[in-house]
Amino acid sequence: MIDYQRLIFLLQMKNIEELQEVCRKSVEERVTKGNQSRDSRGGRKVNSDQRLADYDNPLVRKAAERLTGNTNTVLEKLDRLFHYVRDDIKVGFTQDGDLVKASTTTRLGKGQCNTKGTLLLALCKAVDLPASTFR
Repeated sequence: MIDYQRLIFLLQMKNIEELQEVCRKSVEERVTKGNQSRDSRGGRKVNSDQRLADYDNPLVRKAAERLTGNTNTVLEKLDRLFHYVRDDIKVGFTQDGDLVKASTTTRLGKGQCNTKGTLLLALCKAVDLPASTFR
């Protein structure tokens, strides 16, 4: 599974070769290892109403598709999603602290480091980019 924090770092450093290698290994891992405790997108099996990275929410899905609709590569998709979260989602805090769904962060247009990370994770999963939290 891809560590999205590592992807952000690689994007910022413009380390294309390592980024491609990380993506290649992730795809190989998904093909060769079928983890039954995970859903089809690599996340733990939980009810959709319990998931903070609610990638199946229409608001999140539409945003991800709008941002990546005319891209040709994984790198372009990641770049657009990253810059959307970094630049378009303003820094701000909610009463719920870290326990804010990605769809709520999108709707509010604001979030802090953890909620922005959750949003980036959800956006990646919404367009079938393998992603997971750091373990």
